[in-house]
Amino acid sequence: MTSLMVMKQENRTMTFKPYTRLSILVVLLALGGFGGRNLYFKFKSQEQTKISKTQNESAERPVAQVHRLEQIELFDVFVAPGIVRTDGLTQVSTFSEGLVSNCKVKLGQHVVKGQPLCTIENDNPGNTYQPYPVEAPVSGRIGEIQVSVGARVNKGDKIATIVRSSQLKVELDVYVDDARRLHTGQEGQWTAAGVSESDSKTEKSVTLKITGIAPMPNMTTRTVRIELTPVKGEPGIPGSLGSVRFLFNSRLGFEVAEDVVQYRGTNAFLRTVSNSKVTWQQVKLGRIQKGKAEILNGIQNGDVVVIESNKFLNDGDEVIVKTNDLAKKGK
Repeated sequence: MTSLMVMKQENRTMTFKPYTRLSILVVLLALGGFGGRNLYFKFKSQEQTKISKTQNESAERPVAQVHRLEQIELFDVFVAPGIVRTDGLTQVSTFSEGLVSNCKVKLGQHVVKGQPLCTIENDNPGNTYQPYPVEAPVSGRIGEIQVSVGARVNKGDKIATIVRSSQLKVELDVYVDDARRLHTGQEGQWTAAGVSESDSKTEKSVTLKITGIAPMPNMTTRTVRIELTPVKGEPGIPGSLGSVRFLFNSRLGFEVAEDVVQYRGTNAFLRTVSNSKVTWQQVKLGRIQKGKAEILNGIQNGDVVVIESNKFLNDGDEVIVKTNDLAKKGK
C-alpha cells in the first residue's frame, strides 16, 4: 500500500514537471518582452524629445532676410521742373482761293519741308486752274490747324502753324544755390510731366544740353533762368511741362534702403551676418536721397546685411537666414 502511494506520487510529479517548466518559460518571455517594449518606447521617447527640442530651438531663432552688398555706380542727382518753349513758329498761308480738300495732317504731326498739307480747289464756275497744293515750307510739328475740309479760304488765309523742331527749347527757373552746380554744355535727361522715372526708361530718351544761363538772378524769386536745347529727341510741343534730371559726381559705392540703417543715439549701424550670427557694424553715412542711403565706410564688398527680420536682433544673436542669393543657412 505504501509502495503504491509512492509510485502515484512519483507519477504525479513526472506528469506536471514539463508543464511547470513551460509555464516558467512563458512567464520569463512575457517579462522579457514587456521589458524590451519599455526599452523601445523609452528610446523612442528620447528621440522625439530631441527632435522636439531641435524644432523648438529653430522656432525660437529669429528669421532674417539678408542681402549681399556689392559696389555699384552712384550719382548725385538734381531734378528741376521745366517748360517747353519755341522761338520758331511758321505760319502757313494759301496763295489761292477755293475750297479746302484732301487735308491729311493732324495736330502734333511731324512734317518735313515740301510735304503736302492740304489742297485748295477753285470753286469759281468755269475755272481752268488745277487744284493748288499747300506744302510745308519748313520741317517741324503741326502746332495749330486753322481750317477744316470743305471750308472756303481766300488768298492769304492761314492754313496751319508749324513749330520748327530746330527752335524748340526748355526753360528752367533754378534756385541760385542749385544753379551754381550747372554750367553751359552740361547735359540732362528730360521726362515729360505725368511719366514716372521707370516708365521714361522704356520711352525714347530725350537729351538736353544747357545753351544759356542768365548772368543775373531774379531778385524777387531768387532763381536763375536756364535754357536748354535738344541734343537727342524732342521734349514735346510748346507749353509741355516736365523735368530735367542732372547727374553729378559719378563714383563706385554702397547703397541700401534708408530703413535698413539702425541707430544707437546718433551712431549709424548695419546688421551684418556671418556664420548665422549677427554683428552690429558701425558705419558712416553719405547722402540720403529718394529713400536710399549711401554707406561711406564700415563695410566691405560682399558683406551680408540684414534687410528685415521677424524679431529684434541683438549683437551676437543666431538667426535663420532667408535670401534669394544665399541658398544655405549661415552663409
